Amino acid sequence: MTQLRLLSLLLLAVCCTASSKQAPLRHVALATDGQECISLVAAARSVLSSTATPDRLVIHVLHTNFSHTFRQCLECNQLPVSPLPLPGHMVVHDLNITWISNRIRVTNERTQRLTSLATYARLFIPEVLGPEVESSLYLDCDTIVQDDVVAFIDKWHWKNPKRTVLAAANYRNVSTLSKAMLQEGRQRYNQKNYHLSRPNFNTGVFLLNHRGWRTADIATEVLHFMKRSHDAPHAFYSLGIQPPLQLAAYGRWERLPDEWNYSGLGKPMAFDLETAEVKKQSVLHWAGSMNKPWHNEPALFKFWIKHLLPKSGPVCRCVRQDKRLDAKTPLRVYVDKEMRKRGNIGS
Repeated sequence: MTQLRLLSLLLLAVCCTASSKQAPLRHVALATDGQECISLVAAARSVLSSTATPDRLVIHVLHTNFSHTFRQCLECNQLPVSPLPLPGHMVVHDLNITWISNRIRVTNERTQRLTSLATYARLFIPEVLGPEVESSLYLDCDTIVQDDVVAFIDKWHWKNPKRTVLAAANYRNVSTLSKAMLQEGRQRYNQKNYHLSRPNFNTGVFLLNHRGWRTADIATEVLHFMKRSHDAPHAFYSLGIQPPLQLAAYGRWERLPDEWNYSGLGKPMAFDLETAEVKKQSVLHWAGSMNKPWHNEPALFKFWIKHLLPKSGPVCRCVRQDKRLDAKTPLRVYVDKEMRKRGNIGS
């Protein structure tokens, strides 16, 4: 165990002792390979700005390709970074999981974009955050939070804390599990009641029950299904981590309120959504590959862009140099305008 890890455990122990008569810390986790700087910045800022008690919040960034440039980008964007889990701060965890690469199978152009190791970092959140943390909220980087995460986790109660591994929003009663995947699950767990018609969840936003996750050894189970699909003559699935995680958590998940994953904003039909309805949602999720906020004419751009830059101060160089600002998109127009208004460029 490294010195930093020992210091982290000691700090958490001190915090827990000091807060025995106070409310506990709450934890949010995001993952990146360093390519999603602007999206991670916006997501993290939305989490912090939407809670009434940021001093009870720790944001963990699981980074699979760590660089000091990335840390500097967070600090330049006025996001407080600490090597230890301090309240109101972000902690960057350098996660080396390159060995997972030999279990990822690309079946078509759509799955090529899901080969980033950051996609699989969520499997190791309980391990990275340590045994002191009981639960955490995982968020994809293409999300914006509009509700108080701390208050929400405070009110959440697991119905079966020993068995349940996560809570997620219902994925519109649509399963991404194929018959081949369900057959794998039946054989693996000796269960006959695995059905395609059963509601399933989206893995882009979910609340983890760390105790149940460890007991079920979800990471090992997901990696098992990934390897089985990789080694098979024909792949069992083609959507990154979603199908194997759905299968590993089959029958072991609880339902979050739908407003905590208002997904599908990255799909063409999102342009028809009413602004009043969107304002009521707790988490906006640009799931889908068509219309991310940094693409041309994204749906509901105004809900995302207000979290990208700090309210004052320079525009950070890392934001302007992000490769997604190469094209003449609404995002680039906005950033260029802010650069002229604010004058200088940050580091």
